[in-house]
Amino acid sequence: MATSKGSLQKVSAGVINNNADKQQASQQAAERDEDAVAAAIIAELAIPPADIHLDAVISREGAHGEVWEARLKDERSGKEKKVAVKRLPSDQLAKDDARRLKREVSIFASIAQLCHRHVNKTRKNHNVCKLYGVCEEPGFLSIVMRMYKTSVQRLVKRLPKPKDGVASLPRLPCATIARIGRDIANGCKALHEAGVVVADLKPANVLIDEFGNGVVADFGMSVVVNDGGSHAPASIARGTPNYMSPESWNAEAEGLSRRSDVWSLGATLLFMVTGDPPFKGYTMTQLFAAVFARAETPEIPEGVNLPERLRTLIEKCFAYEPKDRPSMEVCLDELNALMAELALAEEEERKKKKEEEKEEAEENDEEKRGAEGRW
Repeated sequence: MATSKGSLQKVSAGVINNNADKQQASQQAAERDEDAVAAAIIAELAIPPADIHLDAVISREGAHGEVWEARLKDERSGKEKKVAVKRLPSDQLAKDDARRLKREVSIFASIAQLCHRHVNKTRKNHNVCKLYGVCEEPGFLSIVMRMYKTSVQRLVKRLPKPKDGVASLPRLPCATIARIGRDIANGCKALHEAGVVVADLKPANVLIDEFGNGVVADFGMSVVVNDGGSHAPASIARGTPNYMSPESWNAEAEGLSRRSDVWSLGATLLFMVTGDPPFKGYTMTQLFAAVFARAETPEIPEGVNLPERLRTLIEKCFAYEPKDRPSMEVCLDELNALMAELALAEEEERKKKKEEEKEEAEENDEEKRGAEGRW
């Protein structure tokens, strides 16, 4: 049967339009499902606005809202406890952006819950940020978390500026770097076991509690990886540029993996050594070209006096290929071993000093007795 060219074009156009309509309908259905999941999670974790009393702004994060010091009323005891509240201005966003914000808040909340459920099956982990809930009110979505004393970034930046260049490094004592690094690795290990890639690990997102423990926080860019594989789609570049692994820059790569966080751990350790982010002063374009295109890796400044185990670990974290980096569990083992080495060296130094003081005291006694004998 003969068919005219015009008829074929009409049929083809009809098929294309039909497929486009199906794709649009499918996308809309997926968005409705996401909205429903987000609403359910926010409802499950809902904290009434009346239970939160805002006291003072801790920090402002531009379009990302403000972090407040606040008090949360305990439903059981009626007592108040100090908390941190991250308030996100949902009323200033377009409709689509507001919907996306709700989904991001729900992802943060579900990841935090997932991590704590997983951790609590084995033992309590103090190295993952504790989430209390989510508060929704007109114009704002708020994430309510435990209050922490400071962050690694603030801890380092509050130190006096170094005057002697490399001789002033590392900025933090090696024992402190090892302990905080151990805490970061321990928190990330728990997250990884729960199927979560942090994706934005950096000094500002590592908090310090009142006991000096390092705590991994802020899961706004985190992704959940499936149990069978180690990767998650990287449809967008995720992370903070100076701390991003090469694969984090490439939206078309096989994706983020748990070892993407290992690169960021190395960058955070390096920050505690130098006081500066890797590739300080680079523009976004320069960073992309250096890390992704030219496969450059951050370097420890020459002349910095570091334990060999710490130096080697940082260098291994910056392997270009994820498979060549150590796992977070191996990083944790190395940092624990480093802490043991430093503690042993400190104990030996203490004993040596004590013996020297004893010898000096004995010499002084002999001189004193000799002087008395002459009289």
